Amino acid sequence: SARPPHARRPVFDALVRAVVYQQLAGAAADAIWRRLQVALLAGTDAAAAGGGSGGHTGGGCDGSAAATAAAAAAAAGVVPPPAPVGRAVTPTDVARLSEAALRSAGLSRQKASYIAGAAAAFSAAASTWTEASWDALDDEAVLNRLASLRGVGRWTAGAGAMVALQRADILLAGDLGLRRCAAAVWGGGRGG
Repeated sequence: SARPPHARRPVFDALVRAVVYQQLAGAAADAIWRRLQVALLAGTDAAAAGGGSGGHTGGGCDGSAAATAAAAAAAAGVVPPPAPVGRAVTPTDVARLSEAALRSAGLSRQKASYIAGAAAAFSAAASTWTEASWDALDDEAVLNRLASLRGVGRWTAGAGAMVALQRADILLAGDLGLRRCAAAVWGGGRGG
């Protein structure tokens, strides 16, 4: 089967991202994901509460229009979400933070609990849940293993597997966007 055009991500990282994005609009989920990445990868509760990366923001030093706009926004009290972080989130990153710190990044109590539980499960199964072991499983086995985690249903498992393992043949039949597109193409109302 064809491979998706995006870069492959580790399974845990993709699963956490899929949990964050569950039932949220894209812009809101993007902001929470970026804040969560910064908090997790900084490893401190303060980073989650503040939402910043703790580094220099560029505030106009290079004279670029973007830096000048960022400096003006900061002066006006507008704080943009932190930039995406390149390194993948690991179970160890999650274990370093309290559930309250996860929530301060914008997660609901349930999602923070699901992510903490997934981190514990991945840590407990670290010797068997390797990236190579995920590759060896067929699509159904991957979906079943991920969906066995609390808070992870078939949609979240499928979304994570498509990104992490580049499983292009997984169809998220219950996805609202897909249902609406199908309804628009084949008729039958709004699909919702």
